[in-house]
Amino acid sequence: MSVQKKPTGIDGLDHLLKGGVLPNASIMVEGTPGTGKSTLALQFIAEGVRLGEPGIFVTLEEYPSEFYRDARSYGWDFTKWEQEGKVRVIATSAQALKKQIETGGPLTAEARSMGARRVVVDSVNHFERVSTNPIVLRSTLGGLIHAFKIEDMISLFTKDTEAPGALEVWGRYTVDILIELSFLLMKGRERHRLIEVHKARGQDHVLGRHTFKITDRGGMILPRPVVQTLVAAKEGRPKAERIPSGTEGFDEMLGGGLIQGQTVLLAGGAGTGKSLLAASFAQASGKSGRSLYICMEDPPGRVMQNAAAIGVDLFGGVKSGDIKLLYLPPVELSPDELLHLVETELDAGGYHRLVIDSISSLRSVTPEPEYLHDVIRALAMNCFSRDVVGLFTAEIEEVTGPFRFTDFGGSFIADTVILLRLVEVSGELKKAISVIKARGTSHDPTLRELVFTPRGLKVGAPFENLAGLLTGVPTAQRPVAFEAYFGEVSPEQQRIASILGERKEATVQEVADAAGMNADRARELLEALAESGFVTAVEAYGEIRYRPTLMRPR
Repeated sequence: MSVQKKPTGIDGLDHLLKGGVLPNASIMVEGTPGTGKSTLALQFIAEGVRLGEPGIFVTLEEYPSEFYRDARSYGWDFTKWEQEGKVRVIATSAQALKKQIETGGPLTAEARSMGARRVVVDSVNHFERVSTNPIVLRSTLGGLIHAFKIEDMISLFTKDTEAPGALEVWGRYTVDILIELSFLLMKGRERHRLIEVHKARGQDHVLGRHTFKITDRGGMILPRPVVQTLVAAKEGRPKAERIPSGTEGFDEMLGGGLIQGQTVLLAGGAGTGKSLLAASFAQASGKSGRSLYICMEDPPGRVMQNAAAIGVDLFGGVKSGDIKLLYLPPVELSPDELLHLVETELDAGGYHRLVIDSISSLRSVTPEPEYLHDVIRALAMNCFSRDVVGLFTAEIEEVTGPFRFTDFGGSFIADTVILLRLVEVSGELKKAISVIKARGTSHDPTLRELVFTPRGLKVGAPFENLAGLLTGVPTAQRPVAFEAYFGEVSPEQQRIASILGERKEATVQEVADAAGMNADRARELLEALAESGFVTAVEAYGEIRYRPTLMRPR
């Protein structure tokens, strides 16, 4: 027969403890200065008042005036609660408290008279002034815990540690529940508070470190979501429908549109059109549900302004309520906070589209790549369980030249991966779009031009007779029906064309050397090919160089 747990009432902590704590449990909250131990202890008593459980707060280090001031800053009126008999604040010394417990002093009598069900001792480090012997210290803490259990109280003790992870032995094994608060330095810039339950005697708990945020209402714990729970919520649902992408020609590439519940990764370098494609996707809401658009780099005003420049009206969608724009700069946000916010917003209902621009911004606040993978996976599962299409933009550092998805590291999680590239075509930069993968549907394997028009984005025709587009510097390929374009072509001209196709660019002398002919003959052949439109002469580095043209020959 299972024992009924008692909720602490603290936002998120009961989730980590899977419902609360066992009756009369003892809790140790450890951490370095500033991690929020006293705040959590104050909140433990305040939540007890809200739940109808009177409490006693024993402070061994603060003056009463400072204690009441700190509590008021979070909206907790301990003075009023004392007058109502719901709380008792005791400022004493470690020696006096130890003596009271040993002799059955007024503390236990006070607990009985007010019906206290919670007690806090802040902090037990002061017992080290009484003795530095670990055996004595452990015995003292054990005596406190035993006395509080007899009075049917849940006890919480705070303890300072010298450094993160330095959990001293004398307090570690005595309590039922051990909680560590710590700081994590994110990429050498911002410090984030974390909470971890190291043990919970007699009950299960959620493993790992989670975000602990201090707000003007006290501590807020943001547990990382359990993926298995999200997946289970989707089981048994009918097959998801497709929704439009909002970009002309894009749905055809994707086999009819984007599939509900799937995640799309839109990856590309700077200036390739990621944010504008994302804006077009958000604008296509309305009949297919509202859009939640999270901006992590540019503020909403700039996002709407940039979109309006190509005919995408985000402002109208925001005004009508079809689009909700949120600005969440990563320096002010932990990944767990983002997950919590997304889950809360999606649960509000009505969203069929989620845009995060850009997911790469989280790299600056994640300690290691694996952590970012967990974040993306959790976001994907949130979308999957709610039939929401999630579109996340991701930055690839290389603008042109060879690229690697491993620079970002989330492509294996996404259901659909779209690559945007800048390619050089006859000396002009063009934007190319391609579908790298699309789970559960057929897709267009060609590389197509992404065109900016006054009425929005448009996916154009495939690039023809080009090789090496993904390198950013394509080369011309000879058409299959070569003679159909050029009429009678001599073997020497074919040889010259092949050399330029391999080299991409060459001088007359370089072509002559490669072809094994004199320079005059090579020049004559090159000029004839240029006249037919197969090669182009350009001036570069102070000399005339020839390149294979990317135009259809005349």
